[in-house]
Amino acid sequence: MTGEGTQIPTPLSEADLPRSEEEIDAALVRLIAETEAAVTRLQAELADRRANQAQHEEIERLEHHLAEATVSWAKVKEFFEEVLRDLAHRGGTQ
Repeated sequence: MTGEGTQIPTPLSEADLPRSEEEIDAALVRLIAETEAAVTRLQAELADRRANQAQHEEIERLEHHLAEATVSWAKVKEFFEEVLRDLAHRGGTQ
């Protein structure tokens, strides 16, 4: 299966074959550039797929995250209640 923008190379004809050293070098340089471009596209696609997978994994863990946040807020509430009790106690003794 090919991705978007992927071109299937056509077979070379006799007229397409390089004949001189310079033509061979130019063909190799062109082939290297095409290969590097394909690698860059594949790396970008892989990065996108990994980011997408990470997002899906976090969505799957959303219930856990919400439960953790609820516990954390309950602890914050307890802390402030204790601070207020302490302040009220100190204010009454002065």
